[in-house]
Amino acid sequence: MSHKFKFLTLPHRSGEVANVFIHGYSAGHDMEDRCALRKCIPSSLHNCINIFAFWPSGHWAQFDDFSSKGILAAGRFNVLAGAGLAMVDRAFHFNTSRKRATSMGKTLLSQLETYLLKNHPYVSKVNLVGHSLGGRVVISALLDLPDKPADDNLVVGDVLLMAAASKLS
Repeated sequence: MSHKFKFLTLPHRSGEVANVFIHGYSAGHDMEDRCALRKCIPSSLHNCINIFAFWPSGHWAQFDDFSSKGILAAGRFNVLAGAGLAMVDRAFHFNTSRKRATSMGKTLLSQLETYLLKNHPYVSKVNLVGHSLGGRVVISALLDLPDKPADDNLVVGDVLLMAAASKLS
């Protein structure tokens, strides 16, 4: 699976600060869902530069062939066995997505900086907003900052974590 973000800038005015929104698990997976997310941006931010950072978070309803066949086979044998296997499979899927969120965070700021230089070279600071596993992406990105040269860092302003799927201490 790709470790590339797909950035989408909403129609904007101009400015030197961009708000970057990172979705969680089971979100941003198709155009209908992306349009729904777009409508959630508060009107008070409509004059700002708002960017969605879409990443392959996975979706609870996306089963690969191996999982589908195994669950169907178990369900034919016993309905409860099929349901139990489906629950185990989804727990494994979410854990895989959680690990992917951590690895995606390590690439977020460098990919975002490349996108900004190409599309918004006047942006000098970003505010990061992460929801659920998107919060985990943000935390991973911030924890990775000390390992990067100071002149290579994008300036991060405010950070908003909403129900972040991560423990902080």
